[in-house]
Amino acid sequence: MIFRNFVFLTILLFLLMGCQSAGNAINSSGAGVFMFPFNADTTTRAEAEQTVSEWVDEANETAGISQAELVRTVETPEQIEVVVSFQRFSQLSSSSFLIPLIDFATVYENDSKALLSQTKQAPENDWTVLHVEQLGLQPETLSVAGQVMAVNGGQLLNETTVTLDQQPTTILFAPDVQFSFSPVWMGLGASALTGLLFFFISRLWKRRRIPA
Repeated sequence: MIFRNFVFLTILLFLLMGCQSAGNAINSSGAGVFMFPFNADTTTRAEAEQTVSEWVDEANETAGISQAELVRTVETPEQIEVVVSFQRFSQLSSSSFLIPLIDFATVYENDSKALLSQTKQAPENDWTVLHVEQLGLQPETLSVAGQVMAVNGGQLLNETTVTLDQQPTTILFAPDVQFSFSPVWMGLGASALTGLLFFFISRLWKRRRIPA
């Protein structure tokens, strides 16, 4: 589980090295990455990082462990984006959580029925519920590693991504351990392949320049 989370976060952060708007994503075990944008005309880099650092400190205090961290700041003339990674989404706030659908239905029976009424197929054992509420700093969109089956409180953007509102948002999704070929994962794969191709071309070019 720890290794899978590490790989997930590594791939996401690799993409962020070359793109300031890769997005916010969470996998089925709760590990993920958030990007918080700030207007560069009204906020300095130091102010943006201080705001996010305070949010990270509060999230870690709530969790009782250091499980979230500021990992990168991407700055352009128009915008400053501060990137945060975390291991457990459910520990970011006392009101947010990620749990199996079967457990959610036991505690929130009416909410569960409302979600299932939106689906066109029978629920499966691995379906998961992601509830976003009172995060303090909140991303504008959220992607999951799987297919979104239903959403309350937000708007479905595509099969893996939901636009979050200021009100609490609940997402029902079917986890995909194979990382479905959605735009998010296709972008990750393309970036990784581009990096590998550049590496091998550089190695071959250096060998050609070495005198015999």
